[in-house]
Amino acid sequence: MNKFAYDTLGTSRELEAAGMERRQAEAVAIAIARREGNLATKSDLKLLRTELKSDISKIESELKSDISRVESELNLLRTEVKSEISEVKSEISEVKSDISEVKSDITEIRSDMKAQFRWVISMQIVVTFAVIALVYANGT
Repeated sequence: MNKFAYDTLGTSRELEAAGMERRQAEAVAIAIARREGNLATKSDLKLLRTELKSDISKIESELKSDISRVESELNLLRTEVKSEISEVKSEISEVKSDISEVKSDITEIRSDMKAQFRWVISMQIVVTFAVIALVYANGT
């Protein structure tokens, strides 16, 4: 920061005129002079403002870049998820088709079993009548 001239004598006289003792007024003026070396000037503030604007611009640019990168990654993930969902739907469709085939096979097996059961029962009835007929024919 820039140093600038400070009138310690004028300040101490003003303090004396306000009712302060001379030694105290001089000490206060000297203390103020030491502190004023740490004060910012208008040009210091302008430089700081310029630096802050530059830093803000850099941060905004980085944020925009980060947001763009995140959006790109999200779009990629969205595409991957949609693809996986499509695959799962396809697999579900295949499973449904397999279930339908199994149901059809079960229906066909039931029908075949019923037909075989009827044939077996019919044969048992025929054999039973044949045995009865033989017993009756041999017994009479």
